[in-house]
Amino acid sequence: MENTKSHSQDSVEIHRLDLEPDPPENIAITDVKHLASYNWIEALTPTIAVPGCPPQCGLGYIAQNAARLPDSPMEPLFRSLCIEQPSFDLN
Repeated sequence: MENTKSHSQDSVEIHRLDLEPDPPENIAITDVKHLASYNWIEALTPTIAVPGCPPQCGLGYIAQNAARLPDSPMEPLFRSLCIEQPSFDLN
């Protein structure tokens, strides 16, 4: 038996000039709680200091985690969290 169903595809064009911007909203970050911090230590193996502190000055290198631990770049964050907030539920 041959399948005689036809598949129709509808396409819609949306032009940038047809878009209307959303009205601005008052957005704020509230009820923030410090959970953990760490700093990378220059060592032969990936090493962090917990708790950490921001540098006094200079440029910040954002992708240190990916450069130092490419297989698990979020690991330092969770390790520092487990040290500073041992009762924090990670589930």
